[in-house]
Amino acid sequence: ENISDLIDTDGGEIQISEAGAIEHLFPMLGSLIVFAANGIWSIQGGSQTEGFSATNYSITAVASINAVNFRTIISVEGSPVFWGDNGIYALQPRQNYAGFEVQNIIDKKIQSFYDSIPALSKAHATGIYDRVRKTIIWMYPSEVFNINPYACNKLLHLDTVLGAYYPYTIPSPDSGTPFICDVFIIRGLVTS
Repeated sequence: ENISDLIDTDGGEIQISEAGAIEHLFPMLGSLIVFAANGIWSIQGGSQTEGFSATNYSITAVASINAVNFRTIISVEGSPVFWGDNGIYALQPRQNYAGFEVQNIIDKKIQSFYDSIPALSKAHATGIYDRVRKTIIWMYPSEVFNINPYACNKLLHLDTVLGAYYPYTIPSPDSGTPFICDVFIIRGLVTS
């Protein structure tokens, strides 16, 4: 027997016709969050009882905000926090889990500081979340350096418990000095 119609157990692909280039996928609360060049979408099962299948899903536009680059999208306790052109944003569920919303978490706090970071520096930023200290660390270059476009000399820490931001500057790399180009956390290693 040949069945050419789409059935629940089929695989395949999902088209989001309004989305530009897909830059990052993020699983969140039973949904797949799609970060595209021109916004954010959510893909989820079509109903609470049946869940996701090839014939039962929905696509919802969340925001027309895009991440400046996928390396700034950080998972903080299961929710994405990311750098956009005009702010640092957190994606959160709406009340009663009726979809998602994006909030600028630096508005009226360090917005002018963030606005002063050059667009090219934001495009080369990277970050990580420290689950032990509950801090996000983003690194970015004050300028793009010839020795390595990802060499960073600026750091921005966000203490998620206090809601405090701490900027740091380290010496600019030049041709003979070491430089930082990425950050990572080694599990099980505790420092004071």
